[in-house]
Amino acid sequence: MKLLSVSLQLLIIGLFNFSGSLVFAQKQSSDSKLVERLYEGTSHNENVVQARAEITAEAFERISEDLMKEIIGEKKYTRNKALIQSKIIKNSARYIPFSHPGEVKPEGEGFRMAVTVKVNIDDLQSLLLENGLFYESDGTPTVLPVMRWNDKTNSKVYRWWMDGDDQSHMFLVQQNRNLETVLKQAFAKNQFYVQMPGLFHYHQILSGAFKSDHWTADDLQIIGQKLGVQIVLDGEVSVSKSTERSEAQKIEIKMSAIQVMNGRSIAEVSRQFETDPGSFEMVVERKMKEVLEQASIDLSGQVFEAWARGAIGASLYKLTLRGRLPLGQQEALKEMLKSKVREIKNIKERLISTDEIVYELDSAITPKDLGMKLKEFEIAGLKFSLSLSNESEITYQLQKN
Repeated sequence: MKLLSVSLQLLIIGLFNFSGSLVFAQKQSSDSKLVERLYEGTSHNENVVQARAEITAEAFERISEDLMKEIIGEKKYTRNKALIQSKIIKNSARYIPFSHPGEVKPEGEGFRMAVTVKVNIDDLQSLLLENGLFYESDGTPTVLPVMRWNDKTNSKVYRWWMDGDDQSHMFLVQQNRNLETVLKQAFAKNQFYVQMPGLFHYHQILSGAFKSDHWTADDLQIIGQKLGVQIVLDGEVSVSKSTERSEAQKIEIKMSAIQVMNGRSIAEVSRQFETDPGSFEMVVERKMKEVLEQASIDLSGQVFEAWARGAIGASLYKLTLRGRLPLGQQEALKEMLKSKVREIKNIKERLISTDEIVYELDSAITPKDLGMKLKEFEIAGLKFSLSLSNESEITYQLQKN
């Protein structure tokens, strides 16, 4: 069936009363992009053609709402409902490539019908991104670079949180500013905002407790929270004499993206380069201009992918399955759980024994909340039921026939 035009969908939604319920858990296709859901609704319209159109339009709206709440959270959905109606649901044809209405059956003074809808999650997320709604946190995600510069050739170091613009290491100060600018440009392409702490003298707002050469993981989280950022780029650039060529320099760049919420690393780049022989500042600056942009783009891409799949804001929990699950079904189980509960971002095996499998669960909701959403599930004819759920772990038990 061809999709209803946007205008017809909105007209139908505005003119008629209808009710319905989602009766089928989502099913993910093999290409990992389409999610299939079945909606069953009713219409009080006595005209069968109009009733079919009403229920189909309602299916698009309700299924879209349900998925968006899972992606951006119910609170953010509620705050932006008017924008979502006008910019997202109004353009549902961009992310709903297929719908199939079932048989229209008389019910009371109207009709009942089931509608199968397939949603392209990538396209839905892209539309949310275009309208500034993709990220679970409000506002533009903010990034703080924390780079340590080590000039081993000339025995100089620079840390923006310690040194300010000391004239004795102005070359390193300038290279740090250049890197901040390149990072800002690379991350802006994915709608992240990079702060420039070196350029804007952030060291002036930090207390003496943080005037140390190297920050611990706890320090990074505290500073990130203090400055209101979601991600800290913890990194180091070292320059030393080349062991291969006279008057050439070796440059090592390492950057790791740490999410402030839980201190987890979500992206990392590491590069090594040799400069041409020549004057120290000239050859180092030239090589930096050549390599920093691509390294920054690579890091930005990794961070965006982590954010897009929901890894940022998620936490690690323990998932235990008690009972024998055939080896061939273990991978299918992980995909099934992720398709049923979109807040589950990743599942990794940690311990496999004859009668028990322990997983590491990467989830945006706690095991306790997961247990409320998924009390039981079935795979390959085996039924598992919830036996334990708390704030740190969840256990499902295989039910005996």
